[in-house]
Amino acid sequence: MRPIPETVTAIDELDAYLDDGNLLEEMTLSATTARGLVPDVLAVAITDHQHGVTFSFVATDTELAAMYGTHDVTNDAMATDPALLPASTAVDGGPLDEPEWQVSAKAAAAAGVCSTLTLPIIESARVVGSVNIYAASDDSFAHRHVELATLFGAWAPGAVANADLSCSALALAKDAPRLLRAQAAVDVATGLIAGARDIDMTRALNYLMV
Repeated sequence: MRPIPETVTAIDELDAYLDDGNLLEEMTLSATTARGLVPDVLAVAITDHQHGVTFSFVATDTELAAMYGTHDVTNDAMATDPALLPASTAVDGGPLDEPEWQVSAKAAAAAGVCSTLTLPIIESARVVGSVNIYAASDDSFAHRHVELATLFGAWAPGAVANADLSCSALALAKDAPRLLRAQAAVDVATGLIAGARDIDMTRALNYLMV
């Protein structure tokens, strides 16, 4: 598994905030470990709600070739651009099987994606992120929800099956560098206002947004 170029750029931007140079390595390791648990995983998209960005990791061309043989599938084909399904579709009580979604959406699925698993990441009773995992078989995630949730620090009972067969979260990751640069500009402006008016950052942000 490897990050798409936009994810590399975005994490470089985010590391400036976090002063942590290990984020890309940690996310890549998690995505690679997920593929170890589910060998036909094609891609993983990790969304950070705090910064409003998504990071994507896709199977390498070598891995895809091993899965598809001579079939012409590359990781560049793994993104379209519909809206991301919100995490609020999670249902208490266990993973939600949606065969109707699966049948109707397969024609539009990118790069042979036949099943997806969406896992919410929850902190202090609040959804702070989500993980979308994409695989090439209908039953790829059978009995794997808890293992994958543990890997990503997600909430297994909130798992939703086949909610993103169109790979929309992968498409969102392409916009991550622009979003983080925009956020950096807002942070700088907020800091300047706070200093000039001798107020806290929250009030300064309110001034900026008026």
